[in-house]
Amino acid sequence: MKKILFRRITQLVFATFLTLNLVPDLQQKAQAVTYDSQTVSFGPGQTVNLVDALIAEINKATSTIDGAFYEIRYQPFVDALIQAKNRGVAIRIVTDSDYISNTFTQQLIDAGISVKGDNRSALMHNKYAIIDGKEVWMGSANVTDTCNANNYNNTILWNSSSLASIYKTDFEEMFVYNQFTKTASPSTVSTQKVTVSTQAGNIPVEVYFAPEDNPISALIDVINNAKYNVYFDYFSLTDDNVRTALLNAKNRGVNVEGIFDSSQYGSNGPYGEFAYLAHAGIPVSIADNPYDGKMHDKVLIADKGYTIATVVTGSFNASDNANDTNSENLMVIHDKATADKYYNEFLRIRGSYGRGTVSIDKSAVSAGSTQTINVTLRAPSTYPIQKVKLMAPPKWPDPTAATVTARKSDGTDLTSQLKYSGNYVYTDTAGLAGNQSITFTFTNWQSPTILGDYSWYAQTITTTAADLYDYLPVNYQAATISVQ
Repeated sequence: MKKILFRRITQLVFATFLTLNLVPDLQQKAQAVTYDSQTVSFGPGQTVNLVDALIAEINKATSTIDGAFYEIRYQPFVDALIQAKNRGVAIRIVTDSDYISNTFTQQLIDAGISVKGDNRSALMHNKYAIIDGKEVWMGSANVTDTCNANNYNNTILWNSSSLASIYKTDFEEMFVYNQFTKTASPSTVSTQKVTVSTQAGNIPVEVYFAPEDNPISALIDVINNAKYNVYFDYFSLTDDNVRTALLNAKNRGVNVEGIFDSSQYGSNGPYGEFAYLAHAGIPVSIADNPYDGKMHDKVLIADKGYTIATVVTGSFNASDNANDTNSENLMVIHDKATADKYYNEFLRIRGSYGRGTVSIDKSAVSAGSTQTINVTLRAPSTYPIQKVKLMAPPKWPDPTAATVTARKSDGTDLTSQLKYSGNYVYTDTAGLAGNQSITFTFTNWQSPTILGDYSWYAQTITTTAADLYDYLPVNYQAATISVQ
């Protein structure tokens, strides 16, 4: 009786659902899930250069392209925009006023594309594009020939309507409302934190725009919250608060390592962040670019290898100008897989081979005094070294102003093989086997009159490197001398 009653109730329920058309079509196929996507790219030296990859997306655009580009100086990019305009794509461009009159930007204007400058002394330093309201291309690469083929850069192509909406709001503040300053551009940070759902997983992303969002605070927060490691590669890192955060991270046991563009070593002298970090024992390296360009990245990685890993990237250099006056964008990405990709690029730029050590025989000298200084490079135990390049600190006289000799630990005199270039002295035939050393002696050298701590820098190459012209940095932090 109970079974019959249960069957009757089941039949009545099913009949009710059928009457109300609530029964699903069991033959209907499951709906496909649409995912967002993230394509991380680095250059140069890869299969496709970064701006060329953007051109491929422009060629697929069907409705709109909005672009904020610091400088436009690449003819294939200009041609692609004009072709897109001719097939009916609506295009709007914001650029820095310093470059609006160059021949490349003028071609766009002559073709009827709407281009606006920022009309101020501060920089419109962004490098991003919004395509068809659903794709965002962003990173450190300017749309120039040198950023495409010569400079170290990174970009991310996001297929995400939520990120496209965030970037469009910033773009229209500039293009439509002519707003570039802190007071004119209202901060919308609370609406600039989204989760991008990709097939590989969900990626929390935060976007900050300068000057209105104070991006430097977001960068410092990532450093302050790091638990295990911090790796950075910056074209320009001059903010004292970022330096303090990096030093504090090291002091609480976080492994900190960094890469600078050579300009940061050569121009800032004893008061640059490079010298401060080096003196504190943080292994910082100078990128020696085999593609005849700059190390143009603006990247920080925190807690690589852990689920809490974070990447900070964008157009934003770690500087006061970037934070307070320029138009910039900075993205914070909370994703282990993304951090792994950026760390691998960090190793590619720095060189992942064994590194030697550099020492100096004096800890302090008097300002403006004549000195004899010995700087010794010891090779790592596993890798032989042929090329050695020693760079004198900024503000010191050119090495040719002194008498320079070089002798190996086995007594071999390499003085006749030394070459000079600017503040470099180098040899291509060091022949250092494992644990051997070479000592450069600088005699009758006038120390600078500017007081402070000066860091010496050495670069080497091992015969096992893939590219025999790619110098590899050594751990040189002991090679610091104080001018008092």
